Amino acid sequence: MSLIDSFLGAEDHEPQTPGGEIGWVAAGATLFAFAAPSAVQSAPFFIGGTGVVGGCLICSINTLGVLAGSWMLLQLKLKFPLASNMGELGYEAYGRQGQMWGNIFQLSNFVLFLPCGLLFTGQALAGVGKGISAFTQSSGAPCWDYYIFLVAFICFMTTQARTLSKTAIFSAISVFSVLIMAMTQIIAALSYDVIDKEPVQMFGNPDQHSLIWFMRSASICVFGFVPSFLTAELASCMSDPQSMKKALILSGVLNVVMMLTVGWVVT
Repeated sequence: MSLIDSFLGAEDHEPQTPGGEIGWVAAGATLFAFAAPSAVQSAPFFIGGTGVVGGCLICSINTLGVLAGSWMLLQLKLKFPLASNMGELGYEAYGRQGQMWGNIFQLSNFVLFLPCGLLFTGQALAGVGKGISAFTQSSGAPCWDYYIFLVAFICFMTTQARTLSKTAIFSAISVFSVLIMAMTQIIAALSYDVIDKEPVQMFGNPDQHSLIWFMRSASICVFGFVPSFLTAELASCMSDPQSMKKALILSGVLNVVMMLTVGWVVT
């Protein structure tokens, strides 16, 4: 059932049949890799803006909070096994109005998250080689809109060629990419010295607008780990939905290790 159908008040409600082949390790990697490519490149900025102790606290609190929310969604999913997304969970719990709000929340989450992901990916695409000459302005500056459109088109084409139950290979590629990005940053940080580099503080940052920088840095944790986006959907594709609990824990551990390790070493 789509968001438009919810607004139109469509009466038919046909949740997808549960069942799939995804194991809990692949599910955990999928949850972690969903936003990790965007987060790993911002990990040093996160630690630099919040401090060593501050970063540990914020990362831990945010990860535990997000996992708690995902855990609650999983309990709803297990109670209503035929529901496979936020809208269907809302329908089972609160009827047609719950379905509408569930779809609105899901859509809002993606709309708020995607601009960052598309821009980061577009910038990465522009950095491959010398970029695409047709996407370069007369001043020599890249036109990000063209790169973002190209990335969005590629994403659209891949969604037509795959199903959520067959994302193991895509998750493996994404996790591998995150590891390469993390290693590249760490190697570069250990290989080069920055003359005017300011040492990271235990809490906060040395900027004159430290509170603003602190809040901006802390927000990286929020968009960098979002397992609730996929909890219900992914559990529907698992051979044992109960094992999603282990997948959530695995994704949380990977998130904390990645954010803090890259952040500490690079800063």
